Amino acid sequence: MALSSSSHKSQLSRIWEYRFIETDGDISDYNMGQFLEKITGLSLQMIEQKYQFQKKLSVDLYNHKLAVSDNLEGHGFGNFFMIALWEIFEYDYPRMVELLHEYLEVSEGKVYPVTYDEARIYAELQNGEKIMTQADITVPKKYHYVPIQHLGFHDHCSSPRLNQDIEAVIADSDIIIFGPGDLYTSTIPNLLFPSLRQMISKSKANKTLVVNITNKGGEAPNYSVKDFVHTIEKYLDPAGIDIVIANNFVEADDPELIDAMKQKTF
Repeated sequence: MALSSSSHKSQLSRIWEYRFIETDGDISDYNMGQFLEKITGLSLQMIEQKYQFQKKLSVDLYNHKLAVSDNLEGHGFGNFFMIALWEIFEYDYPRMVELLHEYLEVSEGKVYPVTYDEARIYAELQNGEKIMTQADITVPKKYHYVPIQHLGFHDHCSSPRLNQDIEAVIADSDIIIFGPGDLYTSTIPNLLFPSLRQMISKSKANKTLVVNITNKGGEAPNYSVKDFVHTIEKYLDPAGIDIVIANNFVEADDPELIDAMKQKTF
């Protein structure tokens, strides 16, 4: 997930960045599948339905990759489902989001896109090379394990507008949760909005980071818990993290792993 917040009404709200892009029929840059995943995660009925349905199919339907080629390759059923609704509603994305909440019977909580504008990200590596697409950041080809030193928006969409509903969500939150999720393609892109960072900084809500249980080559190679915290705080500035939740379980009969973990703790 990206940035999450819970209000004193005990409802969970999730703020999720959606990259809204027109690509002349190429949906390779749409991030609809991850957005749908957040909504289904709030639907108790959907969770139960998915569990029962997957027992029959032995597959996660919404994440099932269709046997297509070219610019459609790698997309799951959920992406096509959302794009169909988006077209049916004549590209009215807010209306489509509302329908998804209704369709999935989400009664507690809501998913909020951080922006409805185009917001393409790029990453600059420590060797100065730039990766210009999200797909290459999250699934590195030739870049592999050169660490990322900066994440930003492309010049032609450098100032996307923040969803106006976000301010009320932040103001009503007791806890703001970051992660777990892909560090540079899911969590940090939300923090590239200066106004959002200011809202989080002014909020009295507890800022909690749930650290990923594994590293991802290209995004967080060889990252320790401390690295995750420092990276989030770099983009969260001037706010900071109050609580860190991290997995510290290792098999007792693996002394090498235990020694390695000890070297990576605070």
